[in-house]
Parts: sequence; C-alpha cells; structure tokens
Amino acid sequence: MVDLDVGAAWRMAALYLFLVLYQFASLYMLKELLSTTFGYLHISYDPQRGGTYFLVCVLTPLAVLPAGTRLETAGQLMFPVLTALIMQTTPLYLVSELRGPSFWSIYGCIFFSMVLLAGATRVTIHGFQHPLPPRKYKILLWLLAAFFIVFLVGGATQNFHIVSFAEIYNFRDSEAYADLSFIIRVVCMYVFSLGGLFAGIGLLRRKNWLVAAALAGYVFCFGVSQYKSAIMGPAWLIYVYLAGRYFCKGSTLRYYAALTAPFFVGVILLLLFPDARSFGNNLPVFAYFTYVNFRFYGTSNEAVGIYYDFFQHHPTTLWSHITGINFFLHYPYGSQQIAEVLDKQYGLGNFNAGFLATDSIAAFGYEAIPIVSVAMALLYVVMNSTSRGIDKTVLMAMMVMPALMFNERAFATSLLTGGIIFFIMYLAFMPEAWRTRAALRP
Repeated sequence: MVDLDVGAAWRMAALYLFLVLYQFASLYMLKELLSTTFGYLHISYDPQRGGTYFLVCVLTPLAVLPAGTRLETAGQLMFPVLTALIMQTTPLYLVSELRGPSFWSIYGCIFFSMVLLAGATRVTIHGFQHPLPPRKYKILLWLLAAFFIVFLVGGATQNFHIVSFAEIYNFRDSEAYADLSFIIRVVCMYVFSLGGLFAGIGLLRRKNWLVAAALAGYVFCFGVSQYKSAIMGPAWLIYVYLAGRYFCKGSTLRYYAALTAPFFVGVILLLLFPDARSFGNNLPVFAYFTYVNFRFYGTSNEAVGIYYDFFQHHPTTLWSHITGINFFLHYPYGSQQIAEVLDKQYGLGNFNAGFLATDSIAAFGYEAIPIVSVAMALLYVVMNSTSRGIDKTVLMAMMVMPALMFNERAFATSLLTGGIIFFIMYLAFMPEAWRTRAALRP
C-alpha cells in the first residue's frame, strides 16, 4: 500500500493553482495594457488565438512543479525568480508572433528546459565545499573588500553622480563613461553577487555594521555607474530577506506570491484606474505600470520574441559573442554587441535579454534553449552544493541578485562580469560554523 502525503499533495495543488492564476493575470495585462499602451515596442495580443493562450496558461505551470513546494536549496531559491519573471510568461508573448508548429516547437523547448531546471534545483553533490578556518576566510573577505574599495573609489574620481532615473542616460552616454569599462565590470560583480555575499555574512554573523556597509556599497556603485540595478539592489535584498523571515517560511508558494506581489498590485491598479493606461490621465499609476508591469515583468519576455524574429533572417553568432570564443570563431556583427545591433534594427533601446535570448536564440536558434539550460542546471547543482547548510532565510537574500543577473544578462557574462564564479568560490570556502546564524549575545 502506498502512503499518500495529503499535506504535500495539497501544497502542490495550491502552488499549481496560484501559478495558473499568475498566468491568466499576465495574459490580462498583456491584452489590456502592454499590447495597447506599449504596442509600439512590438508587444501584441491576438484575439483569434484564445485556445492557444488558454493551453499555455494551464500547461506551463506544470513544468515548475518538479522543483517542489519547499525552499531548501540555492537552486530552489533562484528558479522562482527565473520562472516568475521570464520563462513562465514568455510563451504568452510569442503566441501572436508565431503560428502553428513554429510556436509549439519553441514552446516545447521552453517547457522541457523548465522541467530540467526544476529537477536540477533538488540535486546536491557532496564534496564541493572546502571550509576554511575562520581566520583564513576573514583574510579572503578583507582582500575582496580591498579590491572593491580600490577600484570603486578610483572610479568615483572619474564619475560619481547620484541622479534620478530620468537623468541616468545623460551620463551613461557620455564619452567619459566609455572609459570606465573595467570599473563597470567591478560594479556588476558587487551588485549582482558579492555585495549580497557581504550582506549575507553580516546577517549570519549578526554584524549589523557589515550589513549596513554592504548596502551602502550598492548606493556607492550607483553613484559610479548610474546602474538602476545598483540602487534597486538594497531594496531587493531587504524585501526578500523580510519576506523569507516573516512570510515565506520555507514555502515555495509564498515565495512566488512575494515575487509576483508587485505585479498583482499593477493588476489591481488597472482594474481600479483603467484610464491610467494612457499617459497623462494618472501619472503616478502610469509610472507604476511602466516601471513595474512593463519594465520589470515584460521586457525580458518580449526580448525573446524580438531576438527570434531578428535571427530568423540574420546569422546567429555560434556563441562567438562570448569573450574568448570570438578568438576562434568569427563574430558576424563586428564591434557591435548584439543589443546594439537589435537597437538599430528595431529602435527599442537596450532590451534586457537573458540566456534564453542571447545564449540560445542569438547563438544558434531556439533549438539551443535546452542545451543552454543544461549549463544552467549544472550551475544550480554547483550552487546547491557549495551553499549547503547556510541559513535558508539569509541564503534567500544572497541568491536574489545572482538570479536577477541571469534574467537580464547572457550566461557567460553573468558568470564572469557578474562575479558568480567568485561568489561560488566564497560559498565553497565559507567556514562551517558561519553557515548558521550566530547566537545572540546575552
């Protein structure tokens, strides 16, 4: 007789129903807001394909379920960020652009990749951790801190401006900014991985001064680089940490609810203020739609369709866009990055494009999505293995920025420029005693 865990079954069913709700809410926003207000950005909705939209909404969440209903590993903390913000809703944006077999072929690749990644989130291999004595690990941390202090202070002598989002590109398009290419790489390392490492260690060791210094580092990085992610980093770290501690409590369903809460606020605002979808009627609400429902939850999804359209008629890169590989393979677009090429073609600016668009479609075609997902799955396994034993609430905060990096940047770029490789190394070397929260002093 097979024992049935009724509680686990209910949790799985509740997670599935919530993800289906999120799919239909995303479809509603695509139809009522994004395809109308932002239709000039090649976002569209096809009213003739209601059946296809329905199937996508009810089938896609099934690919998420193999990750389980409890948050226990680093991969299980990163995967919801990827699926909620990109992979789960991307097919909705492709329905109006692709027909028949073309749509279901790319949908099948995305679905298979989600299943693969979901399974990988639960795999942990022993032997990846090599804990150092606390004294030696502290030396490594101070060397890392010195590295950032030297180069970020050096960058600040050339460019340091705390500006509004509206003024960002006045500085980023300047000639002086072009000379900061290495400093910008240092900023990315801090913002997308190693700043979270410092903050996480501060939380684990109950060193509030280290947490404050780590968060201040994000603000300093914004002054040097004018990167939106730098100023949003502290908000994400604080939000995810508080959500994990007081709301999620290890529940995957609750984590998805926390990740999608800003999106659902936009849905409620659209229901309450339908006229705000037009610029000028209700500027605060319209601004929320623009920066949250469109910019954060929509652009990376739409980028997949734009990349697909472009590379149907232009040569793929065969991964020659990756530094190092371009020494052996010809890169077909000269000195221009892929985003610059697409900007000239479509006039849409620099769309955020993660590994689905850049490393798969641009490199080889949509058929490469499962191949690149294997690399991402292996990364999940390594992250699970090196972070094993770390307090889950703190780990949740530490993993949110690396997860966002993969949503917005190419896979290899995230590993190197985003500092993920160094982040993994520091996780592997973390002393055993530091992986749980230090006891409060009496």
